[in-house]
Amino acid sequence: MNLDWTHLHNFIKQQELEKSNLVVGLSGGVDSITLLDLFIQLRQNTSINFTAVHVNHGLNSNAMLWQQQMHKLCEQHDVGLVVEQVNIESKSRTSLESQARDARYQAIAECSQPNSVLFTGHHQSDQMETFLLRLMRGSGLAGLTSMRKISPYPHPLGQEKQVRLARPLLNVSKQTILDYAQTNKLTWVNDDSNEDDRFDRNFVRLSVLPQLFKRWSVAGKSINTATELLQQDFDLLNEYVEQDYLRCLEVGFNQHPVLNIDKLACLSASKQKAVIRMFVYRQLNRYPALATLNELMVQIRQLNTDSNIKLKVADNYLRTHKHHLYLVSDIIKEPRDLSTIELMVSPGQWYVLPENTLYQELKVEIEFDQTLVIKWARFSEMFQPNRNSGHKKLNKYLKEVGCPTWWRAHVPLIYINNQLIAVAGVGVSAQFTHSIHIELR
Repeated sequence: MNLDWTHLHNFIKQQELEKSNLVVGLSGGVDSITLLDLFIQLRQNTSINFTAVHVNHGLNSNAMLWQQQMHKLCEQHDVGLVVEQVNIESKSRTSLESQARDARYQAIAECSQPNSVLFTGHHQSDQMETFLLRLMRGSGLAGLTSMRKISPYPHPLGQEKQVRLARPLLNVSKQTILDYAQTNKLTWVNDDSNEDDRFDRNFVRLSVLPQLFKRWSVAGKSINTATELLQQDFDLLNEYVEQDYLRCLEVGFNQHPVLNIDKLACLSASKQKAVIRMFVYRQLNRYPALATLNELMVQIRQLNTDSNIKLKVADNYLRTHKHHLYLVSDIIKEPRDLSTIELMVSPGQWYVLPENTLYQELKVEIEFDQTLVIKWARFSEMFQPNRNSGHKKLNKYLKEVGCPTWWRAHVPLIYINNQLIAVAGVGVSAQFTHSIHIELR
């Protein structure tokens, strides 16, 4: 195929990205340099504008030189460039690559405008590598869909800003990109770490793909077609599962999404697994391991009034409370007696709360000027949520409002003159119902 700016223009129109903030991820390799040049040609022929971003990981001795080259290149072509530098500890290569990727996406998310689209130079061979690596890791349908032309941003901050990833060269061969770069006399940097076949992706690129192309010249197109078909099947399956997912989905304590286990139990085993996978993915942007999912299914079948479930998923836990399945972050990072902590606060100001508590920040608005004290885990305190209820112990009140046991010690308690006047995010004492307002984040 002949590659030129119209390929990029058609992609942007098909994906309806004309009104978004378009950003080129510029590493300096031939793929991103080619993508940058296509954008420069696009700008010359249309009204579409763009910027670029370069992340200096500091992992290569030439990293600063590459940064300077990218700055000079963008300056020559009047392209706005943002440079982000990240510091990464050198551990094992696998860990290092993961850290670099996470740091890169976080750095780009921090400097991105809302509704931006980050364009990367991923191409057909990259898709082949991803597919084969996931196949070797035993991925299911979701993993084998590999990379999409448009996908959500792989970092929470980017998702909050509604940033997306775009891969317009995903069906373009590596040779086509090299031909374009050489024909247009482009210059790029070469990362020598890409030649070390001790690492899986490099091994696939250097040893496996040449053999595939030698045997099947259309291997790239075939795998690309397979991933597109898998993506269609996966999307169709999700539409099917969504109906059951929404029937099982409810709102738990503190507006937390939960799955109703009784409703879940009415589904077939396959549907139960699919619903749980969707539940986890929509909160973590990743799927639970098969072993975790299978263990959860066993424990759900054995669940009774005297038992609870707690299974780790990344830095989170799948937990049960009153026949509802929660996915909660591991807020208990280290053993800590929160009952010994007291925080003096003034009305109208945001305060950062201690680690291991349910919220990160808190602000209290109150009608009179009075110093407030924030405490935790005072379960024997008496609290009157409304004038007709009478006073009751805090632990009983938290149980009545459906607060799971694992969160009760982490809920901020607000005091005035040693009187409990509010349970943050839960309720306010009858005496102060109309005179206090609490914000949490």
